Formats: sequence, C-alpha cells, structure tokens
Amino acid sequence: MVRRERVTDTRAEEFDLANHRNLTTCLFTVSITVSMLLSASAQVFAAKRPLSLVPLSAQELKMHLIKPNTKASIVAFWATWCQPCLREVPDLIKIQEAQKKNGVQVLLVASDPDNDLDEASSFLAKYKVKFPTYHISEPIDVFMKEFVSDWPTVIPTTLLFNKKGTLEEKWYGRIRMEMLHRRLKQVLNKPPKGPVATKGKVGSH
Repeated sequence: MVRRERVTDTRAEEFDLANHRNLTTCLFTVSITVSMLLSASAQVFAAKRPLSLVPLSAQELKMHLIKPNTKASIVAFWATWCQPCLREVPDLIKIQEAQKKNGVQVLLVASDPDNDLDEASSFLAKYKVKFPTYHISEPIDVFMKEFVSDWPTVIPTTLLFNKKGTLEEKWYGRIRMEMLHRRLKQVLNKPPKGPVATKGKVGSH
C-alpha cells in the first residue's frame, strides 16, 4: 500500500512538472507574440505619423540660403489646396535626392493655414521626405516681399537662388521641370564675378 502511494506521488510530481513547463512555454510564446504585435503597431504608427513642419520667417530663410557648402537653393511655396503644387512637389523631392551631392538644397515651404498643417505633413510623409520641410510663420505677403517686391499672390511660386542668396530666377504657377533643370545647371556652372584679365598689346616705346 505504501509503495503504491509513492508511485502515485511520483506520477503527480511528474504531472505537475509537465504542467509547469507547458505553462512556462505558453507564457513565453504569449510574451513574444505581444512584443511582435507592439513592434508592428509602432512601425505602422511611425509610418502614418505626420512630419513636423518647421516654422520659417523670411529672415530665417535668408540664413538658409547662405549655409556652408550650399551652391544653389530651390525654394518652392506650395499648399495642399493647390492641385498644381501636389503634382509638382514629388518632382522637387526627386531633385533634392539627386542634387544634394552637388550642393543643391530644396526647401519646401507650405503656405497652408495652421489648421491645415497636419494635412500638409501627411502629404509629405506619403513621399517619405527625409529632409527638413517648412511652413510660413508670418503673413505670406510680408514674407514674399522680402524676396519678390512685385509678387502677384500666386501659388505655387518657385524661386531659385545662387550660393550667395541672390535671386536668379522666379516662376509663378506650375514649373516645367526641364526648365528648372536647365536654369539650375546654369547657376551651378556660373563663374564667379571678379575682375576680368585682359591681354595688353606689347608696343615699342
């Protein structure tokens, strides 16, 4: 009788140990699953999270135009309500990606009202923009007059500056990309201004 009780106790211990192992395995599996779900949720949230548009004044833009190693700046003023802008912005993003190594910077400046900036951010996030983007932090007419005195109140407006921050070209309305590429190339290859050396004639005295 005693021997049978010992066998029964041993089997009970083995049964408890097996249950403990199964429970530990289940808890570990649940923990891994939860971690994977949280990680996936975080990635989805990050993908949908809007980019932050940096407030920009006219004076701050002037400082951006003369940053070290910048040889040309394309400043594009756009808005989410402007259909030509929405078709133009992806091409400007491609220019930034392709020309960054050549000292070109593209500044996308949203002119949307503050309550529409989330929409502007979401639009840029859709194209996975990896460079800083901005929104005008002061009345747009005041802002634009710092660069174009006769600005005709048109969006999109695209301005091309040289490395000294001097305006080289301006376009109102949707720009033809081949025209922008051509003018950009001219600005990048423009020789610096300076005294022109002339050869004098050798004469007899």
